[in-house]
Amino acid sequence: MTRDPGVLRSPRETCSIEETFRASFDPALLAGLPGLRKAVGVDPMDFPSSLGCSPNAWVPHGGAGRCAIAVADLGAGVLTGARMPPSHFDVTAGGDQVFVVFGMDERHHSVVNGVSVPFAALGLGWPGTRCVAHWPEHVGADQSFVTAHLSLDRVPPDWPRAGELFSIHELSGPAMTRLRTVLTEIFLAMAREAPPSGPDASEHRLGRLVEAIGLALRGSSVLPAPPALVTKGYLSLIDRIDDHIVAHFAEPIRLEDVAEALRVSRRTIHNVMTRVRGQT
Repeated sequence: MTRDPGVLRSPRETCSIEETFRASFDPALLAGLPGLRKAVGVDPMDFPSSLGCSPNAWVPHGGAGRCAIAVADLGAGVLTGARMPPSHFDVTAGGDQVFVVFGMDERHHSVVNGVSVPFAALGLGWPGTRCVAHWPEHVGADQSFVTAHLSLDRVPPDWPRAGELFSIHELSGPAMTRLRTVLTEIFLAMAREAPPSGPDASEHRLGRLVEAIGLALRGSSVLPAPPALVTKGYLSLIDRIDDHIVAHFAEPIRLEDVAEALRVSRRTIHNVMTRVRGQT
C-alpha cells in the first residue's frame, strides 16, 4: 500500500505527526502545563490505575520495561498519550464516552481483535466494546498512541458501531465524509481549548499535536478495515487461559497442562493465542 505523504504532513506543520507527537509527549515538557492531569512513567501492569480519569476498563497481560503516560483535559474531550513497550492488554469501553485511538509512530503495528492495524489507523470504541490489543515484540522499541475520549453528545448518530476499525490511509466514498468532518471539528476544537503555554494556543505542544491530527484527517478519507478475525468464542477461551495461568502462576506451566485443564487441544490453544495476541 502506498501512503500518501499528504496524510502524514500538514501544510501548516513543518514536522510530521509522529515528530509532533514525540515532541508533545515528553513528560518533562508536559509536567508544568495547565490542564494536564498526569504525566508519569509506570509499569505497564499498572496502566489501569495510571489512567484514573479514563472510563475504560484496562486489563494488561504483561509487558517489559516502563511506559510513559500523559492525560490532559482539553475541555472538548480528554486526550491520553502513551509510549509503551511491546505488550498486550484488553480494554472495554465504559461510561458514556466513545474512544478514538490513533497509532502515532511510523513503526506502529498492532493487532486489535484479530485485525492488523498499521501506522495512522484509528479505531472507534463504543461503551461496552471490548478490544484485545497486542503489540508484537518483533516491532522493536516502544510505540506511541493517542486516545481521545469523546462524550456521546458530541458523536453523530451515524457513526459506525461496535469498535470497527478505520484507516486514514485509504480513499473512500461519501459515506465516510461525515466521520472525517466531525473528527476534524472535534480535534481542532480541542486544540483551540487547550491551555496555551505562549500567546497563542497553537504554541501549546499538546494543542499542536491535536491540531496536526485534525489537519491530517481533513486532508484524507477513511475506509472500513477487514472484518475482525476474532470471535466471542476466541475471547472466551483467552479469558479461560488467562484465569488458569493466574491460578497456577507459582507452578511450572506447560501447554499440555493448560490444554488438559481446559479440555481443548494444544493446537487450539496455539491457534487462539497466535490469532488474538500474535504469539503463543
